[in-house]
Amino acid sequence: MSWVFDENISYPKKYEDIAHKLAKIRSELSSNVYKPGSGKYRGDKEHWVSVTGILAELVARHCLVQMKIKYTASPFIDIQPVPDADLIIKYPDEKYYIDVKGVPKQVKEYRVNHNAHRNKNKLVTHYWFVKFLGNQRAELKFFDWRDVDFWKVKQYYTYIYIHIYIHP
Repeated sequence: MSWVFDENISYPKKYEDIAHKLAKIRSELSSNVYKPGSGKYRGDKEHWVSVTGILAELVARHCLVQMKIKYTASPFIDIQPVPDADLIIKYPDEKYYIDVKGVPKQVKEYRVNHNAHRNKNKLVTHYWFVKFLGNQRAELKFFDWRDVDFWKVKQYYTYIYIHIYIHP
């Protein structure tokens, strides 16, 4: 079913402002989780990691609205980070538990955190990547959760699965 959710899309510029505002609040609320000394610490990149993730979720929701597909969504911000799927879609007769991932313009690979992917307490059936292209344009790519098991594993701050981004 990935062909339904693989899409090139434009999105409103105001989403970028919204993502910055929500990222500031999200970072403040989760500062006890993403703190120095923890394996999740992002240092000075914390704000941009949050902006990218929130903007990706906004764009994914925008795409679903454009396609007239109903969904439920986890909140953008909460007292603690939300480990649940970002989106749940029933389309047409199957339920998809989707983890939305933002890919900055300069990054040339799709990335999934190894530990999060292996987390048996997190129900995710698919990953939906939002690759930002600039000028409020994005390319969306849908992957089955099981596909990620065959991706290369690499270590950055933590271990991650990577798949090279290929622009069609």
